[in-house]
Amino acid sequence: MWEVFLFLLFTQSGTIRGQVVEFEAPSQVQRGVQALTIKCSPSLDGFNFINRLEIKRKGTGESTYSTVLEVIDPPRGSIPNFKDEKLGTRATAEGRGGRVSGAFLSLTVPVDMVNCEDNASYQCKITHTGVNNETLTVTSALVSVRITANPSPTPPMFSLSPPNVPGTTNATYLKGTTITLVCSAEVGAPALSLRVCHRPLDSSSSSSSAVNTLVDTVTPTSSEPSENCILSRTIVSTFTITADGGTFTCEVHNATSTCGGKNVYKLSTLLFTGIDYPVCNVSNASVAVTSTPVPEMTTINEVIIGGNVGPEVLASTATGGFTLLVLGCVLITLSGILFAASVILFLKSKKLRQDAEVTMIRSTYDSVHFNTGSAPNYTSLDDLTQSPRRHPKLEKLDSDGYMVPSTYNPR
Repeated sequence: MWEVFLFLLFTQSGTIRGQVVEFEAPSQVQRGVQALTIKCSPSLDGFNFINRLEIKRKGTGESTYSTVLEVIDPPRGSIPNFKDEKLGTRATAEGRGGRVSGAFLSLTVPVDMVNCEDNASYQCKITHTGVNNETLTVTSALVSVRITANPSPTPPMFSLSPPNVPGTTNATYLKGTTITLVCSAEVGAPALSLRVCHRPLDSSSSSSSAVNTLVDTVTPTSSEPSENCILSRTIVSTFTITADGGTFTCEVHNATSTCGGKNVYKLSTLLFTGIDYPVCNVSNASVAVTSTPVPEMTTINEVIIGGNVGPEVLASTATGGFTLLVLGCVLITLSGILFAASVILFLKSKKLRQDAEVTMIRSTYDSVHFNTGSAPNYTSLDDLTQSPRRHPKLEKLDSDGYMVPSTYNPR
């Protein structure tokens, strides 16, 4: 809706009473539907000669106003000049200075060129010559222009927790399971509401909003200045499965509509199935064993472990435990055999070492000290001790079979 703002300002001493800046600007522009037009002009009373008209802007996040468009007389009395080059590529301007009756400055952004950078505060500044040839300025009050946008026609992104029933790939859950629902959508500007609704399997039942919303966040869809006023919304909810099935819908809506109402802008729908918890039947017995309900799933990607296993999983676990026990026993037996073999090899090597040392001693005594020829063939150490004239007494051996040195006294 367009609003015309008329302001009476006294910004310098010497200003003639009755000077008014006529400033026309919309308070709101719908992107893709409306054009943005801003016009500035002096009132007919109180001004003598218009030297300059300026349209100034302060965007979101900026602290000061800057001139985006101006017209100066002289020497360019009828040629508006864009001070913001980006604005000049998508807008048109008209204006002139000089005589009060014909002085004005206007800015127009076409429908298909309006973007988030136009979401700003604007004001008009007029520089004029007084009756005494002095230079005076008059500035209008600011006008805030808000850019609005409808939500994107793209359906919301909607997901549920993974199924917790073995062998299923769709949204199948055990009754008693608390699942997580995540919905995200572009919701326009200002941000529209987002909700998750549930409808039971019986289509005659009315929808009801999902309970226990954990997260509701609103963020810009882009960091680009031309797009940062368009918003996205994400909600995270939980729901406990109690029925045999039904549907969930994620809806972008205004705050007054109800689930499935007429004022829903867009939605996404997902089906789900609920089944009773499996029962383990004991053979040759009349008692059925029933497990307790599964614990809650707190995140979408959480893998459910603990109490939510069926009888097939339990049987598989028992078989696996027995197999591990048998493998453990085999490994222990093999370890014992290897240990015994290593002990036997150690004792055998020790005996061989001792025999080698005795043979070396016998050969040395016979060849060097007593006989330059070949050594006689002895069959045992006893042959050495029976010939005291030819051989000295053998050195003693310690407990490990090593030779203990002794003094040699030949006869």
